Amino acid sequence: MAMWRHKYGAEFEHAHNGGLERIRIDTILSTLKASSTPTLSDVIDEFVRAWNRSGRDVLALENVNVEYTTDGRNYETALLASLRSTR
Repeated sequence: MAMWRHKYGAEFEHAHNGGLERIRIDTILSTLKASSTPTLSDVIDEFVRAWNRSGRDVLALENVNVEYTTDGRNYETALLASLRSTR
């Protein structure tokens, strides 16, 4: 998890119950496969794999919000589950 966080400049915000509530990714991401920047869905899929490999329950990510930018200035927010390319 630490390597993924460092690679994409990500920060985690935890809920009062200790669960993950929000992820903010500061790396500029692309929504297009034909871009030289990492795609949003690939980065999210990589995060889910890292989360799972660390022994955490993937189902706990259903309601996690992800803040991301595609232009380096404006951030958008979406549910993690809606950003994954694989289910």
